[in-house]
Amino acid sequence: MSPSLRRRERERVPARVSPKALLAANWKMNPVNAGDAFELVKGVLPASTAHPELVDVAMGETDDMVARKTAAAFANELSVIMCVGELDEHYDAGKTDEVVTKQVKAGLGLCSADDSARLVIAYEPVWAIGTGKNADPEHAYKTMRLIRRVVGEMIGAGAARKVRVLYGGSVNAKNVESYVELPLCDGCLVGGASLIADEFAEIVNVTAGVYGHR
Repeated sequence: MSPSLRRRERERVPARVSPKALLAANWKMNPVNAGDAFELVKGVLPASTAHPELVDVAMGETDDMVARKTAAAFANELSVIMCVGELDEHYDAGKTDEVVTKQVKAGLGLCSADDSARLVIAYEPVWAIGTGKNADPEHAYKTMRLIRRVVGEMIGAGAARKVRVLYGGSVNAKNVESYVELPLCDGCLVGGASLIADEFAEIVNVTAGVYGHR
């Protein structure tokens, strides 16, 4: 691939910076950490929301809180990255579908079809976060397909097509292609690898190469 082609394709891959997470309190959005403090400006930042399995237990989050802060983020004209995923014991017991379905339904309980264009759902199995383990692409594909089906049942098939579904969990330059080439995968939620400039640049290059030929 020529440098000029790589550059053009990279320009088609959006990169966003967002707060680590948001809390919902009295329908006002507040950052988790003092270091993340900012004055809320409508429509500026994508907000990350996650289910209890994906956040520190000390935060005491429930499915209802995830639904409330997701709805509050939409009300403040933010885009939302809602993270769902199972624990290792759920995976081992074959309960991924059950857990993820419950999370998606709970998280979108207060949302409507009008929110779909600003919604991103990341399938991020807890056992793959920062562990060096990553989901088998076939398992990731089946789970992302399930997510899109559940979203369609809740807000309609047309609106569901506007929702972007990502994979997250120990994504790196060596395995990213196996996910972004999946038919229903709209990209990856990159964690630790995004802190390594050369690694992240290669992830962007690989992703651009795959999506550039779709």
